[in-house]
Amino acid sequence: MSVRRVLVDAAIVKPGLGGLRTYVRGLVDALAGRDDVGLHVVTSCPDDFDSLERSQLIECSPATRHFVARTAWRERTIGRLIRQTEADLLLVPYPEMTVRPLPIPTVMVVHDVRALVAPRYETAPRRLRFRLALGRACRVATSVVCVSEFTAMSLDASVGIDPSRLHVIGEAAPPPPVEASAPFPANGPERPYVLYVGSLLPHKNVETLIRAFALEPMAYDLVLAGPGSDRQVAHVRRLVNELGCTDRVRHVGWLDDGTLSSYYAHASAIVLPSLHEGFGLPVLEGMQAGVPVVASDIPPFREVAGPHATLVERPRDPLAWRDAINAVLFDATSIGAARMWAGRTTWTDIAADFVKLFAELPAGPRP
Repeated sequence: MSVRRVLVDAAIVKPGLGGLRTYVRGLVDALAGRDDVGLHVVTSCPDDFDSLERSQLIECSPATRHFVARTAWRERTIGRLIRQTEADLLLVPYPEMTVRPLPIPTVMVVHDVRALVAPRYETAPRRLRFRLALGRACRVATSVVCVSEFTAMSLDASVGIDPSRLHVIGEAAPPPPVEASAPFPANGPERPYVLYVGSLLPHKNVETLIRAFALEPMAYDLVLAGPGSDRQVAHVRRLVNELGCTDRVRHVGWLDDGTLSSYYAHASAIVLPSLHEGFGLPVLEGMQAGVPVVASDIPPFREVAGPHATLVERPRDPLAWRDAINAVLFDATSIGAARMWAGRTTWTDIAADFVKLFAELPAGPRP
């Protein structure tokens, strides 16, 4: 059995990173468990990859957690690391590449192209970065993987790409979280709650969700879990105060894996009001936890959830969210089917799909 020596550029992983960190860790852990893959992982967060042998980890500077420094580091260092590790393939699990092609085949993963197809939801620097860099990165990479059909279609429409180099390999939910009977953190919510997991970026549409909870007193609270800048958190707090729902809406910030798992297990429902996404991992995580999921009726959520989530056709309407949440809390009859749907694809399956792709690429240095 031949072993592919794969160098993984995980320099983007940093504390407090949300879904992308979950994706990179899940993929790397699954690839590391295969006998036909030899991994070397470059990261500034070795503790995030504690399932790997220390000899497989290459530490880089924490400065690489920032885009400009990471770009300079990659141009300066990645070629040397390829030679040192004798890698015959480079995997970059996020959409960044060197300016010029490398001497070995490269696989790059694109999660969404929101900055190009829905620029109003992005900052000017990120829009500029995607306009200048994404198309070039897609041309430099040997193969490009998209995490959903929706992302693949959006990428092709935005930058154009040879279909033979474009592949769709999805994501998987993590192992089932703790059971609902497990102890809850001491400072957790005292009343029943619905849970939102994600950032506070504009496209997440969290403001509409908060307004839904301000319409009238409910028998449950809203817990917002995920990272946010000081400015974003302050905006949420001001809105909650202005709407008079401080007793029903709580932002708990970024949670470690164990605490987040407990929040999932004890939630009455998972709510995802996003206006644009590339995949939507919390949909799978909620179903895997055996919790009803209410999400915006957008293409990636339809693709990920199938028929097993309640989709809100008017995601900007607080009344629509109130009614949809109330409905699922009184009718959770399809939880078992949803959990089976979420578990039909595992990270082991995702890793197998990547290995099949690796096998299609030439081994070793390019001519």
